[in-house]
Amino acid sequence: MGIVSKSFWSYSNNSKMKFNQKTKGTNIITNHPGERAYKVSPELELYSAVVTSSLSNTFYESSGKRIERIRTLVGKNKPEFVAKLAVYTREKMYLRSVPLVLAVELARVHQGDNLVSRMVSKKLF
Repeated sequence: MGIVSKSFWSYSNNSKMKFNQKTKGTNIITNHPGERAYKVSPELELYSAVVTSSLSNTFYESSGKRIERIRTLVGKNKPEFVAKLAVYTREKMYLRSVPLVLAVELARVHQGDNLVSRMVSKKLF
């Protein structure tokens, strides 16, 4: 059976394994340009917003709206993920403005431990 446990493969004779269930329309949302799109996790949405463009105006979104969206998404994600993303964008992607936005917003919404100070000590500035 490999890595998968026996309990995964066993099921009662009365039940059927359901893999091809109809999910049509369940994960469909309207994206920023107003088109239909698939819903993604808050982590993926934050990552996409951070790495796909700089904090300048784009065809689909002004810089102010992008910063506001990033600020909203920081609150929807786990603080550890936001901290790691800020460090990643600075150290691996060599971005300068986005890590600062992430750091400031994380400091605003997260308190109670040393996560923000550990993040800032990673040479974000």
